[in-house]
Amino acid sequence: MSKLLFNLSCPRCDTVVRIQHKKTDYECSRCHFKIFINDSHNLLEGYSSGKFKDLEVIENSVSEFVDGTRKEGLSLTFHEMIEEEVQEEDVEPSFGNIDDIDGKSSHTQVINLSFDPTKVLDEYTAKKNASKKKMSLNQAIENAKHARTEVSNFNRYLLIGGIVLAFIIILIIFILGAN
Repeated sequence: MSKLLFNLSCPRCDTVVRIQHKKTDYECSRCHFKIFINDSHNLLEGYSSGKFKDLEVIENSVSEFVDGTRKEGLSLTFHEMIEEEVQEEDVEPSFGNIDDIDGKSSHTQVINLSFDPTKVLDEYTAKKNASKKKMSLNQAIENAKHARTEVSNFNRYLLIGGIVLAFIIILIIFILGAN
């Protein structure tokens, strides 16, 4: 069996999903939500060995058709965390009486009725990338600490067996009671 790397929580039902070494396809034990791991550069192995302090996780929603039914899932891609320094810009306060560069005052309203293809393209790519979500792997692992425990198959079989046994006992009681 593969080595356990860390736990993540299912985005649909908040149940623990155990992420293991060299395994790519996972399924939530409670709601059967699919989670796919894309780690082509073996960053998870480096993370578990301590080579990387943190990784960036990019979530993409996945929809696929299997046997004519739509199956939804989540694809997780891992990248090295790039720590960028945030640079603060000095902003000069603008006042209402100061004219703009083009000679219009701040009270002038400009209405542009022309078609702008770059704006439409930006809106399209924003909608396309809206399903992508970035977060820190450490943050995702921390969220999984508060998730519900997995549902084991033994508990399911025990519950189903108990229901079947109760049904058989009730059926026997009705048969013996009728005689």
